[in-house]
Amino acid sequence: MLKSDQQDEPIGARRGQTWNENLHQVRMRGVRACGLRVARSELNGFETCFASNSRPAAPILLKQDFHQLWEYNSPAWASKFLDDTEKKEQEELRCGQSLPDPGCNVLTRYLYQVGRGLKKEKVYAQILAGFEMASKDSRVVGLNLVMPEDSYLPIHDFNLHMRMLDFLHSLYPKVHVTLHAGELTQNLVPPEELFHVRASIEQGHAERIGHGVDVMQESDPEALLRMIVKQNILVEICLTSNDVILNVTGDHHPLLMYLKFGVPVALATDDPGVSRGDITQEFQRAAETYHLKYQDLKKFARASLEYSFLPGRSLWWTRSARRAKECDRDNPSKDISSGCEVFLSNNEKARQQWKLEKAFVKFESKF
Repeated sequence: MLKSDQQDEPIGARRGQTWNENLHQVRMRGVRACGLRVARSELNGFETCFASNSRPAAPILLKQDFHQLWEYNSPAWASKFLDDTEKKEQEELRCGQSLPDPGCNVLTRYLYQVGRGLKKEKVYAQILAGFEMASKDSRVVGLNLVMPEDSYLPIHDFNLHMRMLDFLHSLYPKVHVTLHAGELTQNLVPPEELFHVRASIEQGHAERIGHGVDVMQESDPEALLRMIVKQNILVEICLTSNDVILNVTGDHHPLLMYLKFGVPVALATDDPGVSRGDITQEFQRAAETYHLKYQDLKKFARASLEYSFLPGRSLWWTRSARRAKECDRDNPSKDISSGCEVFLSNNEKARQQWKLEKAFVKFESKF
């Protein structure tokens, strides 16, 4: 929950007001006040506050009201939770000990997950907490809306969720957004509900799209694909999940259409605990089903880091796979120049991309 020193002190929402360290650092400027107390008798005001013709300031939430929505104390509290979780992980993987697990060498970053199937007040509370958390802890690189997209509340409140994201993105413009969108078919929802990919980009400010299966069923799909390319948005392709959950596979899946239009693509498992698979299985399935070449798979792997929301400059100067000038003449299999070394040390994204290039060289040397 959000904490306030006084029982009835409004949390957030007035022009120029600054929250204290317990999630009160958000500065609300230049937006019109929209007071709201999220008490049960006044819930009707919540959706009005986010009407499409309104640009509200953050709703005024009383301490006792917000406590009913979600247990969230502060960014410091959430960071402590991550600290404890990572410490346990390090212990179980025997990191820093003899015979450590290879997982110790994996860099981990997090997306803050918002349950879109919850009541709208809880969804807003979680989105706000996600934006705040991502702006405070560098390990949290963005947020995502999850849960089945075709369930009643995600469908009924979809446009409201997009307006929430649109508003909060204006307050936290540096926080990255990736959205599950288009995990739908005409067997699950009526045709008029097939618009989520476009809306997630135009209103939800998504920089990555998860699934995007219904893209060819949305209005003017070719224009939508060109917009995705123009805005340089990645689509996360989950072949096994889309087969198991949506019964969409083979030529019915839009992967080849995304590739035809030049949309950046990465492969993903979606939920390996449900589909009982791993990322190797996804690469194998893509190669065998669509007769892809090794270079295609290599592009997928590179894209997964290029669009990973890691900070710093990319190793790649352009999408044509030319490296940044600082490392353009360096060979991943040999010692690097001092200029490239400085560049990599100052840019976390490029540093991880360089490791991938070294792994490619090592793998390819076996053949």
